[in-house]
Amino acid sequence: ALQHITHMTASCTRVRALFVLPNLVIAQGVAAALDLSRPECTFTKLRVLDKKLAPETVLLSAEPVPALTGTANVQVLDPSDYYGALQDKDVVVANVQQLPLATLMQLPHDFFQLVVFDEAHHAVAQSYSRIRDHFQAAFAVSMTSTPF
Repeated sequence: ALQHITHMTASCTRVRALFVLPNLVIAQGVAAALDLSRPECTFTKLRVLDKKLAPETVLLSAEPVPALTGTANVQVLDPSDYYGALQDKDVVVANVQQLPLATLMQLPHDFFQLVVFDEAHHAVAQSYSRIRDHFQAAFAVSMTSTPF
């Protein structure tokens, strides 16, 4: 999925991805993994992502995230004031509990082309289903290690 984003970004087509994660710790980990300036970044080590085409990433977090301070391509935003700031971002990483759904529902239905749901066994929850229903045009990836 991330290679697809990089390819589409390189061809000047706007592609946005939303990662919906079950808690802030996992969301912080995913955002940190997308920090291509880190020497230990797996995506650049394996040449999945090119530093020159680093996706502009935002982590929606009401709490400060010291580990992401000063990173090249990852920004931390408070979810209460993110609507305008999302316009120039390629990847949005969010904890499902901190997503202000009313504001998210104001985004166009085709705003994201990829939506990744972690802990997909929670997909029946209203918060997950509202996101999935609103961004129906997006390619959805649901992951879980819990059989359901």
